[in-house]
Amino acid sequence: MSMFKSFTEQSINKQMLFLAVLFIIINGVSNLFFDITVFRSVRLLSSITVLTYFVLKIGHHSKWVYVIFVSQCVSDVGFLFYDYNFGPYLFLLTSIITYLIYVIRIFKDIEWSKFLWYEIIAYIAMATFNCLSFNYLLNNLADLFESQVLFCIVHITGFVGITSCLICGLNNSTKICNKTSYYLYACIAFVCADFCAMVAHYYEFHPQFFYFLERGTYLFGLFILSKYALMDFKDHNLVQGSRVGDTPVIL
Repeated sequence: MSMFKSFTEQSINKQMLFLAVLFIIINGVSNLFFDITVFRSVRLLSSITVLTYFVLKIGHHSKWVYVIFVSQCVSDVGFLFYDYNFGPYLFLLTSIITYLIYVIRIFKDIEWSKFLWYEIIAYIAMATFNCLSFNYLLNNLADLFESQVLFCIVHITGFVGITSCLICGLNNSTKICNKTSYYLYACIAFVCADFCAMVAHYYEFHPQFFYFLERGTYLFGLFILSKYALMDFKDHNLVQGSRVGDTPVIL
């Protein structure tokens, strides 16, 4: 009880850091000493805990942030049951939805006029290279997929994920602030986590190592997305406070 009281008396940043370290330890132990079902269950537990903490402690003015957290939890359910018929489809389709939400939420905020023509070409070239590399890797794994439909959905998931990272990167490059950087890092982390999970599951190339990468990037994504939401909420309070002439509440 005293530990819980001590935890609640800390600042939100310290609480988030404590939870991050705790989940790193729990997920690491589950990868080393337990089977894949327990390991996947711990990922779902981590997401639900972060979502619950977010709702109770941080909150947010935008429904899209809630949708991202919820869709990650649903995706984790699909990941938990990936060996069943519906699992891969639930995991991949909700991942696509999450990536699209990332893009939709910030696409209109991109200041296209700030880009030079060669910068746009460089960004497109990097995205194209990643798409071609992803396509090459998948083609080598084509025989491992249960159906052609699933193979196509994995293709779409990868392409949409790479595109979402590109759009978030474009948005971040026109704004000099930590908030857009956090948003970009969270998007990249979730895409990399899904990619590492696919490599570990299908390619079976050092699966434990890639599952470590998957979980590390996923936990990083949850932490950074929470940091982004907290920062965005503070900015929203500042704007609302300046409009009504009140002193905003700073968490």
